Amino acid sequence: MQIKDYIRKTVSVLINIDKDGCIIRQDDDCIVYYNAMNDSDMIYSIVKKGDSLIEPEIPEKTGYQFEGWYVNNNPFDFKQNITDDIVLTALH
Repeated sequence: MQIKDYIRKTVSVLINIDKDGCIIRQDDDCIVYYNAMNDSDMIYSIVKKGDSLIEPEIPEKTGYQFEGWYVNNNPFDFKQNITDDIVLTALH
């Protein structure tokens, strides 16, 4: 399963887009951005504040070994609850 397929299956709220293409979100929504660092587009998911994430499948990058998902240069613990917008970056 590719990350994009994973996101499509795990979005926990409806995403509303305004006429300018901007996300309309509720006060208790958090945006989780996924940067696979493999020349694919950065994608995102919207989750309810306080929910945790299911770890996505390992993104592939030719010639590199996946080391894990990081936030602000720190390993991300998928058991923690999301309380704000974050960017998950794949480290290869």
